[in-house]
Amino acid sequence: MGFVSSSDWLNLDVSLADQGREDFLANGPVKLSALYVEQSNLNVTLKPGTVFFDDVHVTTSGGSQVLLDGFDSTDAWSLLKTTENSISDELKPSAEVFDDVAGAAVFTWARGEPLTPRGIFVGDEQPPIKVLASRAFLTGEPSRRGRVRGIRRPRAYTRLHRRR
Repeated sequence: MGFVSSSDWLNLDVSLADQGREDFLANGPVKLSALYVEQSNLNVTLKPGTVFFDDVHVTTSGGSQVLLDGFDSTDAWSLLKTTENSISDELKPSAEVFDDVAGAAVFTWARGEPLTPRGIFVGDEQPPIKVLASRAFLTGEPSRRGRVRGIRRPRAYTRLHRRR
């Protein structure tokens, strides 16, 4: 959508009807599934930050606006867990953070790697992946049955669940 270069409220918008996006729009209804920030420069790490989300809407071809989410509640949203650093990310209703600001969501993230999205998505947090792991994989890690542990994969952070 663009670069955030201000500490004031910004209206960020993008046209989905731009040239080159015809195939994207031809594949049925478009659904908002995630909102995220990332550092696009490979030589720079993502600095810690905070963003407020409020009144995400679409503008129809007829010019009317349809509200997708007013962020009066954050119950429908979960945190993207894309890296070990995202463990400290937080999403809270603005009323829990500020006395005089209600009806928005406050997303806060810690330092991160470039090109690694940090944000929120619609839906529940995904459960850990159940895996069969060798003893060599578990070497050096205090491991016991039922323990959930995270592993780093290229451009992803996955939680694994040990059953035995």
